[in-house]
This record gives sequence, C-alpha cells and structure tokens, in this order.
Amino acid sequence: MWDELTKLLRHAAVYGVGRILSKGISLFLLPFYTYYLTPVDYGVMEILSLVIMLGSMLAGFGISSGLMRHYYATEDERERSELVGTAVVFSLFAAALMAAPGFVFASSVSRALLGSANYAFLIKLAAMQFFFSLSADIGWVYLRARKRSTLYVTLTQVFLGISLGLTVYLVAVKKMGLTGVFWGNAIAAAVLWLVLMTITIGDTGLHFARKDLKEMLRFGSPMVLTWIAAYVLNYSDRFFLQRFSDLTTVGLYSLAYKFGFMVSMLGVQPFLLIWEAQAYEIAKREDAKDVFARIFTYWSAILIFAGFVLSLFIREIFAILVSSKFGSSYLMVAPIAMAYVIQGMGVYFEAGLLIQKKSRLLASIGVICTIFCLGIEMVLIYYWKSWGACISTVFSFMVFGVVTYRFSQRVYPIYCDFKGVSKAALISLALLAVGWALPLQAIGWRLLAKLTLTVLFGVLLLLFKVFPAKDIANLREMMATWTRTQIVPKLRWAGLI
Repeated sequence: MWDELTKLLRHAAVYGVGRILSKGISLFLLPFYTYYLTPVDYGVMEILSLVIMLGSMLAGFGISSGLMRHYYATEDERERSELVGTAVVFSLFAAALMAAPGFVFASSVSRALLGSANYAFLIKLAAMQFFFSLSADIGWVYLRARKRSTLYVTLTQVFLGISLGLTVYLVAVKKMGLTGVFWGNAIAAAVLWLVLMTITIGDTGLHFARKDLKEMLRFGSPMVLTWIAAYVLNYSDRFFLQRFSDLTTVGLYSLAYKFGFMVSMLGVQPFLLIWEAQAYEIAKREDAKDVFARIFTYWSAILIFAGFVLSLFIREIFAILVSSKFGSSYLMVAPIAMAYVIQGMGVYFEAGLLIQKKSRLLASIGVICTIFCLGIEMVLIYYWKSWGACISTVFSFMVFGVVTYRFSQRVYPIYCDFKGVSKAALISLALLAVGWALPLQAIGWRLLAKLTLTVLFGVLLLLFKVFPAKDIANLREMMATWTRTQIVPKLRWAGLI
C-alpha cells in the first residue's frame, strides 16, 4: 500500500506545487484586479470565463476521458500514438467549429449573455482563447498519460507567466481595462497551444482512425453529462445571481468563491490529475480495496485540514490582499470551502465507476445532481442572493457525494472509515468556532492564536485516533528506524552523543 501511496503523493505533490505557484500568481493578481477593475468588470470576466469552460466541455465530447481510458487499455506504443493523433485531429476540428459563432455573432452573443452589445469585442477575444484552450487539451492529457508531471507543471507556469506579464502591461500601463485581461489570456493560450501541439504531434504524429475515435467517444461522451453536472454544481449559481440580482453581486460572490475554490485548486485538482491513472493501476492489485479505503481516510483528513486552515485565516487574508470595496465577501468563503471538502470526498468514489467502465452510470449521477442543484439554486438564490448561493453549493455537493458513493458501492464496494473522518470534521468545526469567536482585535495576536489552533488540530487527530492504528504503528517504526540509521550516526560523528 505504501508504495502506491508514495507514488501517488509524489506525482500529486508535483502537480500540487504547480497549483500552489499558479494560485500564488492568482493571489498576486487579486489586489491588482480589485484595484483596476470594478465589481461589474469582475462579474463580466467571471461570466465569460464560465462560458468558455462550458463550451470546452460540450465541444470536447468527452474525448479526453476516452483517450485516457483507452491509452491504458493497451501497452502497444503504436496503438497509443494512433489514439493520441486521432484525438488531436478531432479536437482541432471541434474547437474551430465551436469558436466560429463567437466571431460571426459576437454582438448577439454579448446581448444574450451580458445584456448589452458593448462587450462584443470581448466575446471575440474569448472565442480566440476558447479555440486554443480546447484544441490544446489533448496535449495536457498526453502529458498526464505519460506521467510527465514536471513538464506539465512547467508549461502551466510558463503560460501563467506570459499571461501575468501581458495582463499587467495591458491593464496597468496601456490602460486597456478588462480588454487587456482578455488579450493577455488569448495570447498566452496561443503560445501554449503551439508548444503543446509541437510536443504531442512530434511524439505521436497526426492520425485519423475512425474505429479509435468511435471507441473513445463511446466511453467519453457519457462523461460530458458528468462534467456538465460538475459545472452546474460549481458555477451555475453565477448565472442565477446575474438574473436575480446584478453583475456587482456576481463580482463580489465570485471573489469569495475564488478563495473557497482554493480547496479544490490546491487539493482536489492536483490529486485528480494523477488519481485516475493511478486508480487503474491500484485496481490490478490483490489488496486493491484495502488500499483504496486507507487512501480515502488520509485524503479526507488532508481536505478537512485544508478547508479548516483557509476558513480560519480568511479574515486576515482579505485584510492583506483585497481592496475594501470587496471586503465583505470574506464571510462567504467558509461555507464554500466546506462545500469543496465534501466535493473532494465525493469525486474519490468515481474511481470505482471508472474502473468498472460505468461511464453511463456516472452520467446518470450527473443528471440527478444537476436537476437537484438547479432546483435548489433557483429557490435559495431568488430569496437570499449570495448567501443562498453559498447554502445551495453546500447541499448540492452533499447530494453529489452521497449519490456517487451509493452507486459506486454497488459496482465496486470499498469499506471506508467514516467514523474517523467524522472525528476529523468535528474537530475542525469546533476549533474553527473558537477561532472565529476570538475577541482579539490586533491582527498579530489573532494570527498567533490561530496558528496555535492549527497545531492543536493535528494533535487532536492523533489523540482521537483518526488514522488506522496499524498505519500509525508502521509510521512510528519507520521513524524509529530512520532515526537509528540516519540521525544517530550523524550525531555521533558530530560528537553530540
């Protein structure tokens, strides 16, 4: 079990470092955005970004998921190259077809999405970014399939560096406002597209095997419903807020959401980038279900800790990074972070369905969750606006997690220590309540007190025996061996003992 966990954590750590660096750049941009852009600008940027994301899901027809599954179904490198080359050709065609209306009907699209034709040029820039991002997606999948995590992360940082430099120059120096943001993203996406296409096509060539395409789409296309469900769970609340409130409310809520989303950005997403491929390998082991169960406990504890720390320190983070005109948004971060902790546990169980090739069942789960989410959002956001969006996000992810777990257990049962996970959750909620109730006004004293609570969280996890006893015993034995063989000889050599 430990070799699989080590391998998983090693690749996830590389992806995680990339996400941390990416998020660090995003955090650097937050004071910049909140200074140069208004809440309305921020709302427009959020809506268009979400439209690009939705278009990518629909236009891809699940080809990326189909490629990953069939790539690992064969050991023949020629067949693998044929699969990748076919997926590249299909993605280029689909991206061009879907991006075209953004150029041809920009004014109409602008009125439909944002209530005004004044954003038509932004629609064209968004369409350009959409084409390059969607058609480059197979390149990202190829790097993941080859487990080239270091190159993957390096390229993401290159993209962010180019995007950051261009955005700062065009917005702050050239005074282009929101247009500068979209120009920077579009140019950076074009550069990255060129690099990824060069690497992927250089390794595999261009192919078009109708049989391969059919097989990949047969597996992947039902996944589109799953991704749409995830999209609805994550982002549909912005559209309801726009309809039931205004773009200013969208901007304020979106900023809070970006912070709450850090649980997913820095935890869930790096894990999932390697988890799908690793889960297929773990499934081949005789003790696979035991390995899955134990990884779930550690994974849940990491997620709970991440949500706890973010929620505990969010007031201080906002005071340092965010302009006062957005300041009240920090109150909404904690429930959003909690929702992503729940979501991270739910997506873990998708592995069992994928292993059994139940992509259609995943799609059915997506439909169920989408219907529930849209219904509860419509009611809660209509009455309570931003807070209604927060509450609906929590409940939607709870339903997603429960439904995914129940269906997954039917086809690939895994015992999970929910008692231990519940202990970790209760510890985090109790300490968070203490942290938020602290009567300290000075930021320095608040930080010191909250750091103490963070350390206490780890201590309580051990005291309440959240982790399996045999793993704790093995860890102690490993630490004792390491101390005996590595630390003690060095201390003796130094004359300290």
